Order: sequence, then structure tokens, then C-alpha cells
Amino acid sequence: MFSYSDYISSTQRHFSFWKDVFEHRPPHPNLLSFKTVTLDIAILKQAQEFITTIYKLRNNVEYQKKILGHPIIQPHYSVLMSFDFHLTSNLDSEELKLIEINTNASHAFTNYSLLNYMHPNRNQFQHVLEKIYDSFILEYELFFNKKPESILIVDDNPLEQKAYFEFLLYKSYFEHRGLNSTIADVQTLEYKNSKIFSKETSKDFDFIYNRHTDFYLEHSPALKEAYTHNRVCLTPHPEEYQLLADKNRLLLLKDTAELSHYLNSSEIEIIQSRVPEIRIVDASNFEESWAQRKKYFFKPAQSFGSKAAYKGESVSRKKLLSAMSEQKYVAQHYISAPELEVSLDGHMQKAKYDLRFYVYNGEIQLVCARMYQGQTTNFKTPGLGFAAVLFQ
Repeated sequence: MFSYSDYISSTQRHFSFWKDVFEHRPPHPNLLSFKTVTLDIAILKQAQEFITTIYKLRNNVEYQKKILGHPIIQPHYSVLMSFDFHLTSNLDSEELKLIEINTNASHAFTNYSLLNYMHPNRNQFQHVLEKIYDSFILEYELFFNKKPESILIVDDNPLEQKAYFEFLLYKSYFEHRGLNSTIADVQTLEYKNSKIFSKETSKDFDFIYNRHTDFYLEHSPALKEAYTHNRVCLTPHPEEYQLLADKNRLLLLKDTAELSHYLNSSEIEIIQSRVPEIRIVDASNFEESWAQRKKYFFKPAQSFGSKAAYKGESVSRKKLLSAMSEQKYVAQHYISAPELEVSLDGHMQKAKYDLRFYVYNGEIQLVCARMYQGQTTNFKTPGLGFAAVLFQ
């Protein structure tokens, strides 16, 4: 029988470098469901085929010119991208439908520790910590052609972030592997003499793991200056976000004519079979979109997770118009989340879930499910949260 307390003690025993983190700053219990979603191996193959094709598009120089206005400048990728899907049933088959592509995917280490606790003898997703660490090191090597000595983890007011526990996991593991690590507030950074410093440490850094969701660095002047002058290896970085994760890219993925400039017909079919219908919502088509709102999910074009996202049948006209007055919105065809019967407080209840695939440079490193009740993932229901995923 799995339990939160046993998970904590088991993880402390198995991963000694995390013992202090789990003792003094453990994950919130609502993050973890201690349930397993078992899927057919064909689903994993679907995901890898789609992700491989997306990265072929990303690496196409003409596509880069279309999106960035020039070939990509950054000589590296971005760590811990994620591809989030819903799973749909179609006659006798199950198919993945893309929700979104993200930079800054959270809780990879948390999910690995959960998977390791629940399924220590699995034959899938082995050596995940090492693979994620190696992806960080490769990022730096691609940028500077040498190995890093230190890394700075930044976010806006990190001590107040729900993911601060996770930042401590990264810091502890980096240091376990011999890489000096510091956590700092992105607003304390300053750029001078061609170097970026953290005022909190008075130390300069040339390698930064960026967890701040200011994807284009519009509110991070020091970081933007260091990045623009190629003085720092920043991962994830704005070019990767613009090429893959900006919600406007979903519009291009449904544009057959545009994709034909970069991919062949079979590759286009692979992409479009996984991407639901999507449209920009603005004054010119608001009334039409509103009339059909029940089939759409409305989300900001530049956002993350479920922030300011609304199910069409649940949002009021006033609320949606107010949200659209503040930022650009897209409407994505609503794909209902699959459901599972789970035991909560001794009673069987239905829970929804989506699937998150953690990815580096086209390779799937780990898969988890996010279980919830309500409109979107929220980590508010005791007994729900992240769940282990295995394929058979």
C-alpha cells in the first residue's frame, strides 16, 4: 500500500543526495496521486513519432527563417521541454491529441522519484536523472565547447514559488554530480562588464537554468542583455520557445500549405493527426467563436499550463472579453480528457487525466499523468495529482 510518508522515507533512502530536501522542504501531498496509468506501448510510439517530426520541423532552416526571421542563433536546444496530450478513443484504437508544447516543464525529478518508489523493478524510464543531467551538460558544451563549473537556477521570487521544492532537488543533484549550483531571483540579476551577476551572491554566471515564465525576457533586462550578447548559455531560451511553444505555432501546425515548404506529405499527416483545430480569436471573429464556444477551449497565445485558460461552455462572455483585452487569445478545439475510476477517501470516483512527455532534443526522457477533477489540472484534490505512467 503506497503512502505519502512511505514515499518520503523511501526516496530519502534511495536518493541520499535528496535526503535533506525531503526532510525540510517535501513536496505538497496534493502533488502526488500514488496511482498508475497503464497504456499500450503504441501510445508511446505515437508520441515519439510526433515529437521526432516536430523536431525535424524545428531544425529546418527555412522554418527557422519563417518564424525567427533568421536561422536559429543559439547553438543548443532547451532542457525539459514537454509535450502535453489528451488520449482519445476512436473505434478500436486510442490516439493522442496535442494540448500544447511547453518550455519550463515542471516536476520531472518529482515524477521520477514517484515512479521509482511505485515501480522500482520497471524496465522503462531507467537512468532518468543521468539523462536529464547529461542534457544540461550538453547544452553548455554546445554553447561554450567546454564543461560547466556552475549553474544558476532563476525564477521570479523563487522562495515563494510552489516549485521551490523542485529547485532544491535540482540544486542538490547538480552538486551531487560536482556542478556548483545557486538559486536566485531573476530580478536580482545585473549585467555589467559583459558578465551577468546575481546580487544575492556577487558571483558571475555563464550557465542559467531559466524557470521564469517571461518567455521572451521582456521583463528581465539583465538576462535579456546577457542572452542577446551571447554571454550566457540560457536554457530554456527564447528562440526555442518561439519555434515550438508559442501557441501561435499551433496555428501553423494546422496549415497544410505552409508545412509543405518544410515537410513531406507523410510527415504533415503525422503532425496534423495529433493537433486539434485551432484559431486566433479577435474582434473580427469573436461573435462567430462565441456562438461556437462549447466546442472550444480558450487560452492565451503566450502563456503556460492552464493560466487564464477557459473551457468555452463554462466561461462568461464578459470574462472572456476582459481576458482578451489584456492579451492575445486562441481557441483550440476542445478535446475532453480521458477518465479513470479511482478510489478517493474510500469511494470510487471519476478523475480526468492528461499525459506529459518530458523531452530533450526530440528524445522522450520520462512520461507522467496529471490527474484532476474540474476544468483543468489544479493539484487541489487530495489523492489526485501526478501519477506514474507505464507502457505495455
